[in-house]
Amino acid sequence: MVKKMTKTSQLPQHKLLGNLDIKNIHYLTKWMILDKPEKLETIKRSQLYAGYPEGFNDVFDSQIKIGNTEKRKISQSVANKDVQLNVLEDLRGSQKKDFNRDSYYLDELSILIEQTHGANIACFSELNPLLLESNHMWGVYGSCGYGIALKYKIGRLKQWIATNKYYNSSFYEVVYSNQEIINNKLKWLESILEILVLDKSDKKIERAVNSRMALLTYKSQEWQFEKEWRFLNLSEVFTPKDNENTVNYIQRIEQYRQNKHNCLFDFIKPDEIIFGWNNHKNQNWEAYAYTELEKWAKDNHVKCVYLDDKLNYAENKFKTRPKRLPE
Repeated sequence: MVKKMTKTSQLPQHKLLGNLDIKNIHYLTKWMILDKPEKLETIKRSQLYAGYPEGFNDVFDSQIKIGNTEKRKISQSVANKDVQLNVLEDLRGSQKKDFNRDSYYLDELSILIEQTHGANIACFSELNPLLLESNHMWGVYGSCGYGIALKYKIGRLKQWIATNKYYNSSFYEVVYSNQEIINNKLKWLESILEILVLDKSDKKIERAVNSRMALLTYKSQEWQFEKEWRFLNLSEVFTPKDNENTVNYIQRIEQYRQNKHNCLFDFIKPDEIIFGWNNHKNQNWEAYAYTELEKWAKDNHVKCVYLDDKLNYAENKFKTRPKRLPE
């Protein structure tokens, strides 16, 4: 569970996969289109691509877009709460040495921002791709029925989380809220920085990590139709090395982020593949890719479901057909 951050940001606790049992939801679904060869290969190799926030369609999601003025204000606010800096400030003053208290924590803040931007994120939904409630997901992420939806059983996802080799990774439910603290990334960032530099307890690292996880899983209410769940991974690569200055740190992780192989995770194969109602209309590479995927699914005992362009209005769901191609 993600715990509360600080008194300045009282956040509700996060829900993990176990909570879906209560809601009688048994799958998470990932919509996608096979417009690149590597996307097909990730499915066939049972891999998960979890990219960085900079590649999201919502350019502000999980990203902290602030300039030097805002950074200095945050550093100043935290520094003013650090009573130990009073001693250091007096000492430097007696030695007639310059001491800029306001910018004292700028380096720590810059590293925190880069760590947040370095989180691996893959997006899923609890929506059922066979029901009309998922129509917008098919429209936005399934290319209006030209794409596919991959369904994964909750039980298998739980087992994978419990046994995988990745440090500090899990699935988290996205919380949608327009509360000021949720959308005020400056206050949120300041709260995490406070934990990192002022918390002297043995729970410091845990609190800081959980707070970063929370920041990455809160979105404003206009996105709530997605009912999103996120796989999050905070790589140890983004922990500064001993005696590594901020400039070298940022250069190192920027180079690391450029390697897309660092976004690939050994995963599980889908339990079902839902082909959109227009999937058979794909041409060129896409036509080949979906045909190959269908062959792979049958060879690997993955159930294929084919949506029809007719709707069952009485039951609010898509009709299906026996094959990709309409008869």
